[in-house]
Amino acid sequence: RVAASVPSSARATVALAMANVLTELLDLLRLERIEHNLFRGQSQDLGWGNVFGGQVLGQALSAAEQTVEPDRFAHSMHGYFLRTGNAKRPIVYEVDRIRDGKSFTTRRVVAVQDGHAIFSMSASFQLHEPGFEHHATSPGGGEPESLASELELARRFAHRIPEPLREQATCERPLEIRPLDPYDPMRPDVRPPQRSVWYRTIDKLPDRSSVHQYLLAYASDFNLLGVT
Repeated sequence: RVAASVPSSARATVALAMANVLTELLDLLRLERIEHNLFRGQSQDLGWGNVFGGQVLGQALSAAEQTVEPDRFAHSMHGYFLRTGNAKRPIVYEVDRIRDGKSFTTRRVVAVQDGHAIFSMSASFQLHEPGFEHHATSPGGGEPESLASELELARRFAHRIPEPLREQATCERPLEIRPLDPYDPMRPDVRPPQRSVWYRTIDKLPDRSSVHQYLLAYASDFNLLGVT
């Protein structure tokens, strides 16, 4: 048997490239403050020509969180996509400070591009307080480490992906998504309108809850269309 090995320099290059992809995403969601309640975010083209909805959702939550005291976390948000966003243009986020209470803070955010509102969001923030906790149990189907990621699956089927989409489908991503019950997109079958996936970033995140929250908002828009 011949053991194949990857030079340490090559492994370091791959690791650096992966880290850079995540850093670029964090920079994208961090935003530039241009006034007291105004923020500007750059746009990222994921290959569709239009702005990815998760980007707008994550940036809007990031804008709102930057006007809230750091001891409060987002506990609810409602977003409305109004118009298609242009991935070649920046987006301005206008934050309306609706209310600052003793325990709760309410914000409204409107995303504007070329003079038109393309998205609006209402979000509520709360102090960390004791209360009821609940969560959905894991549906089973294997531990995350035993499952193939969407990127690994895409690379297995790369020869079957149309060439214009192949590079986009098989490039490095800041998020690792591992579906519990993957399907073949080239031969899809009829399934119930639900899907379970594991998410994690490809590298460690800053130890700030706000970063984790607006990154989760960004990730929430993946895998939605495939189950509707």
